[in-house]
Amino acid sequence: METAAILTLLAVLAAVLSTTSAGAGRLSRERVRELAEQVVARDFPVVDPLMLRAMAEIESSRNRLAVRVEPHLGDASIGLMQTLLGTAQWLARDMGARRFGDPSMEDLLRPEVSMYFGAAYVNWLLTWRGRARDEDWIVMSYNGGPGADNRQTRRHLARYKAAKIELGG
Repeated sequence: METAAILTLLAVLAAVLSTTSAGAGRLSRERVRELAEQVVARDFPVVDPLMLRAMAEIESSRNRLAVRVEPHLGDASIGLMQTLLGTAQWLARDMGARRFGDPSMEDLLRPEVSMYFGAAYVNWLLTWRGRARDEDWIVMSYNGGPGADNRQTRRHLARYKAAKIELGG
């Protein structure tokens, strides 16, 4: 299927999902905590589960059904952690994040799969290009790509820090 057709379908899906009842796909903070702790314990022990929880707050408001079409990228941010489909597939195919196989859009709507690929991306960012990265760099890069530092990613970082405080961190 062509990229344009996929983006059209994703836009329709996003519109449909946004018109469903507000709480239909929203997970409790406790459920997000459980997911973050499970994926960290099982797969990515160097990733901070509080970071994942705060990201779920700001990326999707803990909505497992969140979809945001990214036409400038020819992709879509999907699920609880708003992982780009292409990034999740790259993590699975090339970076060894194989627990759930090669993910589809439907897969990323499952909260455990979304949390896994969000954590896999954070894990990859932790030592991007062989250098340890700090929390601010990781959060801005999660939002805008490795090394992104601009008004949008700084606003994202401020929202992350506020969410982290609210969650008790």
